[in-house]
Amino acid sequence: MFLSLAATASPQASASDRPERSEYSDGALSLKLISRSDGGEDGYFARFVGTVRLTGTLVIEFDRLPDITDDRDTDGEAFFVPDDSSRRKLPAAVGRFYPRPVSSIALDKKPRVLLLPLLGRKRTDALLNGVMPRYELPASLTIKSFSSWVECDHRSYTAEVASIRPVSSQVIAKAKPSLIGC
Repeated sequence: MFLSLAATASPQASASDRPERSEYSDGALSLKLISRSDGGEDGYFARFVGTVRLTGTLVIEFDRLPDITDDRDTDGEAFFVPDDSSRRKLPAAVGRFYPRPVSSIALDKKPRVLLLPLLGRKRTDALLNGVMPRYELPASLTIKSFSSWVECDHRSYTAEVASIRPVSSQVIAKAKPSLIGC
């Protein structure tokens, strides 16, 4: 009888029973969860802080077509595609609420700021004023914060970059962007 009273006196559901609560993998030992929201005015997000070095591919995408020169986007957006070992260092959303591996990360810095230490001024200017909508460069970066959020029925990840270093000077140009947009 005492057990049945205790069971009815605690009607709160556990966190895992809430369908709109994000759960995260525990691979990020050096990142600490400092804030989160599971709905309401703040939406759905989680923010982690800590220093993590990642390796992978810096991706710069532009909202432009290769053969159009008028009003061409020369600012672009920066993303990072972590390699497998780096992906394991990051908290990925798991569970039932918009689970998604960390396949790409939107970066807080403008492409010019990220490209200058990798390519120098001349090659950076050439890339930013180029005609292709996507460029990829192998890179190593250190992040100081990492966030996850849900918007437009899609989970996304962002990071605040502390530093970036080249892995090689190879630049790959591609005709189709795949990360830019909603």
